[in-house]
Amino acid sequence: MSVTTATRSRADGVACVYKMGMRNLLLGAVGVMAASGFAPGLTMPSSPAEVSQQKESAERLGVVSSEFATDLLRALRADGQKGNLFFSPSSIHAALAMARVGASEATRDELSNVMGIHKVAGKPSVTDESFRSFAELLKTEATIKPEWLPENAQPLALTQAAALWASADSGMKPEASKTLEHVFTSPTEMMNFAKPKKVAETINDWASVHTRKRITHVVDAGDIPPSGLILTTAIYFKASWWKQFDRTHDMMFNGAGTPRQVTTMMNERNYPYAKIKDGQVVWLPYVGQAEMMVVLPDEGKFEQVVTELNLNEIKKGHPGVPVIVTMPLFSLSSNLQLKSSLAKMGLSTAMDPSAADFTNFTDVKPTYIDKVIHVANCDVDEKGTEAAAVTAVIAVTGAPAQQEPPRPIRFTADRPFVFFIRHSSGVVLFGGVVQEPIAPTRK
Repeated sequence: MSVTTATRSRADGVACVYKMGMRNLLLGAVGVMAASGFAPGLTMPSSPAEVSQQKESAERLGVVSSEFATDLLRALRADGQKGNLFFSPSSIHAALAMARVGASEATRDELSNVMGIHKVAGKPSVTDESFRSFAELLKTEATIKPEWLPENAQPLALTQAAALWASADSGMKPEASKTLEHVFTSPTEMMNFAKPKKVAETINDWASVHTRKRITHVVDAGDIPPSGLILTTAIYFKASWWKQFDRTHDMMFNGAGTPRQVTTMMNERNYPYAKIKDGQVVWLPYVGQAEMMVVLPDEGKFEQVVTELNLNEIKKGHPGVPVIVTMPLFSLSSNLQLKSSLAKMGLSTAMDPSAADFTNFTDVKPTYIDKVIHVANCDVDEKGTEAAAVTAVIAVTGAPAQQEPPRPIRFTADRPFVFFIRHSSGVVLFGGVVQEPIAPTRK
């Protein structure tokens, strides 16, 4: 969609959003990418070589995504987020990548450093096109039709969307708008920022559509600047465990406060498992190209593990071993203002009115990042996981045969733990900390 020149009414804007969502929605089965916002401009690969190239590019993005996820986790905790926490590194990373499209000189370099896109040694660095390649890979995976599904399992649903909202006087350059549409399939919507309530309602309706009503409120009228740009990304995830858990009796959970009883789920099967310094890691597969990686620090070692956590050094390549996994059912939600945390990661120039350079977006000065808002929530139970997140960047302006089977390892999450939901490429879709489990209420 090209940049429109007329200001849209709320009704027209919402109708346009619904039209885009219905046009682009792709629902598949195993390895599904229901990619509202990713269909136009993406082409199916014509050869195995193209598929291999997509995977290589996505895996490079996965390495960077893993580093960004842990860097952001540490920055959030340093910024006072010490309790339960849930966020989408993928959504935030993509939103910053969209901002990087409009940045120039030192501002672009700073965004690149914070995103970590120059950290893949010995391989081509991650570029804007890497995000496009990842979307194309997901679209390729969506064409895979499974011959069977585990009993009672639902196909993986994974949706992603992006949009840019610009005031009529923002000076948004058509070249940048075309790049955003090409890389992120992000339409540019011209809005009348003089009516901030209508702009906020339109963006919130967009978020609701693209998260299947899990997130219905992201911005308030007070968040809308008189003139500027708002970059938004949304992600929705719903998946069944490859082997569903049994809901079991309550157990005592030793969280940050007084120990208390929580409802648990348990499963015994062969899982990839690793013992790390001061903790354990288990990988729990979903139906489709995704898994939950659960990092369980030893008693009293939570802070040390989070401080030293490096997902790229915890290699998954362990054979499945018998593991009894016991975990609490939990529901998490976060509403985060990320400006301070991103500053701790090194993002300062982009947020400085006197120094920010977004001349690839507009020649109007100053144009700088004023707010980064992130809303995310998830429910995890014995059947699977449902999660969603929206980010808004507001710019003003097995054992050998006949041997005795090994005794199962016990992985009992009866204390605070960290988890990440990852695509098979390594891209971190979601991450979280469970300090005090709250049982899900959604059905």
